[in-house]
Amino acid sequence: AGLSREERAAVEEGVRRLTHTVSDCEKLRCTPIPLSYSRHTSRFFTLFALSLPLALIQDMSAWLVAPVVMLVSWILFATEEIGLIIEEPFGRGLGQDASVPVVVTEERLREAFDHYDVDRSGSIDKTELFLALQRLGVEVPADEIESLVADYDDNDNQLIEYGEWRGLIGGLERRPFADASPQDSEGAPGTP
Repeated sequence: AGLSREERAAVEEGVRRLTHTVSDCEKLRCTPIPLSYSRHTSRFFTLFALSLPLALIQDMSAWLVAPVVMLVSWILFATEEIGLIIEEPFGRGLGQDASVPVVVTEERLREAFDHYDVDRSGSIDKTELFLALQRLGVEVPADEIESLVADYDDNDNQLIEYGEWRGLIGGLERRPFADASPQDSEGAPGTP
């Protein structure tokens, strides 16, 4: 059953809009939240919880101050924890254990590489490498990207080709990182 020109144009427009939406979701998923936001909120809640008894002691019985402070503190810190969980809208939420290793197949390797090799040059730069690793679920601090490129860039062009990419992913399983939390990276290399 052939499609008319108008139907084909409508299908192509629908695919274009869907592709644009998926691209926007991918950008959202790969944008790390700066650690300073979380730290600032945590420090503020801690100071608030520590100063709350001083404000409450004037207006209520001393016996009620401790339970009220505990309840308010629990509510604040639980809300903060929920906020940290929803910072990762597409993964590693409540139901996922971060200690479970991510299975990386050849297909996922190629998909992640090709997704960030936008110009189809066969290579990705440092920022694209950071984002591709996140797409695979491999948590590498942003400040480790420079040393990864230096270690796996066989032709010293500051780019990672697909062969180097495969070696890099294999090497990551054996490489220790000081702290591989995605929240500890202030952003992708080369981004503000």
